[in-house]
Order: sequence, then structure tokens, then C-alpha cells
Amino acid sequence: MSDKVFTKEFVALNGLTFLAFSTIAVFFDYYQYLKTLPINPERLGLLIGIFSVSSLALRPFLSFKIRPSNAKHWIIWCGVTLIVVLRLYETAESFWWVFAVRVVHGAAYVGLVTAIVTLLVRCVPREKSGQAFGCFSIVTLLPYAVIPPAILPFSRIVGGFPRVLDLVALLLILIFPLATLLRRCHLVTEQEETTLRYGDTIKNLRRFEVIRALVFTILVWTAFASLFFYLQGFGKAKGVDNPGLFSLYLPFPRLEFVSPAENTLIGWTKQRCSDCLVHGLLCVMLYLPVSVKHP
Repeated sequence: MSDKVFTKEFVALNGLTFLAFSTIAVFFDYYQYLKTLPINPERLGLLIGIFSVSSLALRPFLSFKIRPSNAKHWIIWCGVTLIVVLRLYETAESFWWVFAVRVVHGAAYVGLVTAIVTLLVRCVPREKSGQAFGCFSIVTLLPYAVIPPAILPFSRIVGGFPRVLDLVALLLILIFPLATLLRRCHLVTEQEETTLRYGDTIKNLRRFEVIRALVFTILVWTAFASLFFYLQGFGKAKGVDNPGLFSLYLPFPRLEFVSPAENTLIGWTKQRCSDCLVHGLLCVMLYLPVSVKHP
């Protein structure tokens, strides 16, 4: 393994990550689109949430199936599935048809991301894993920063939300050339490859650090989802022409504060400051969705 972080494999994996998260960021205006379909408005929240339910339900099982030796194949097949499923959104108008499309979308997305992370761990030098995953975390945020502001203008130009999904599906074709750059990542021997066991997973889930991380993740993404899916309609009701512009800030706290802090705060001080920052941001994120009043 190379001792460099920014190898062509690492760059390719980050490109794949951007594409994977783009398939979520493009749904910034999805709630508004759902309201145009002949579906009971009381069931729209379920159609939004079933994507995550599908991903959460499959994720533990994928950990036992996706390995460095087969991750590249998972990337390719999940990429094909995402392209097809994005095209199917246009035909989905009934509740159960949308429900099925969302389930498949969530399954393909989590399969792609799991395969990417599996190879990312393989390609990154252990002593530089902090730097590598810091870059990875920024890349996961970039689609949320650049895509939502473009949703409304592109919808007007290309003729509606389904056409925007077609453009993203076309963009996903880049998955296949990027996957060809992953040759060294998935070359492992039987001695090098280990299989995760169910017992190991249960043991890890009992650790306090893991439980705390999972609870924090759930709370943060719950707050984020409430803002992400409903900000478009709320902003329009307030007279904002393009509410997606508010998402441009997302990567900058990570770039301007968190990354430098990781390099300057050490030992006990770093741990305590990080904890205070994390819990403070969590309180703010949970307060914002309930503090605003709908018009």
C-alpha cells in the first residue's frame, strides 16, 4: 500500500462518494414534487422516510456481504440500479409505486456507500486515516452545498423535477470509468481478507462509545432531514426565491473550523473542546426546526 493519501484510487473513491450523495441531495425539492401527485398528503412523510428505513435495515447485513474483493462489483451494480431507479421516479405516481421506488433507491444507495467505504479503508494508510476521512467527510457534504441551489433554476430550464433526476442519472455514468481506477484497492488474498461475524457486530454495538456515536448520528440527521426536505417550501412561503442557496454554508464549518481544530487541539483539551462543540451544535440543530413558525 502506498504511504500517500491522494492516490488515484483515493481520488476515484471520493468522486464516487460525491456521486452517491448527489442521489440524495437532488431530492431537496422532492416534498414539493410529491404534493403534485395524487397521493394523500398525510402519507408523504412516509414516502420520504422509507428511503432511510430501507438503508438502515440493509446496512447491517451488507457488512457481512461486501468485502474488498467484491466491493468493486457492488459499486458497478449499485450504480446501474441507481441510474435505473432515478429514471423510474418519473413513472411513479401512486403511493405503492413511489414506495417501491424509494425502497430500491435506499437499498442501492447504501450498497454503493458501503462498498466505497470498504475500499476506502483498504486504500488509505493507517497512520493517515484521520486526514483521509476528514477529506471524505467534506466530500459527503459538497453535494448538499452545490446541488440544492441549482434545483430550481435547472427545473425551470429542463422542464421539471423528473428532468433534473434524468440529468443526475446521466451524471452517474461516471461511476463506471471511476470504478476502473480501483484495481489495486480490491486486490487482496484470502489470508488478508477477514470476514466480519455477527458476534463481532453485537459486541461492538454494546460499547458505550459506539452507542453514543449512533445516538448522536440519529439526532443530527433527524434535525438535518427536517430542514433539508422542508426548507424549500418554507423558504418559498417566506418569499425567498431560491431557498437552496442556504445550503451553500454546509461544507464551510468543516473546512474553516473543524479541520484546523483537529490539528491544533491535543490531548485532554482537544477531547473536552470537541465534546463541547459537538453538543453545542447538536442543541442548535435540534432547536432550529422547532423554533421557526410556519406562516
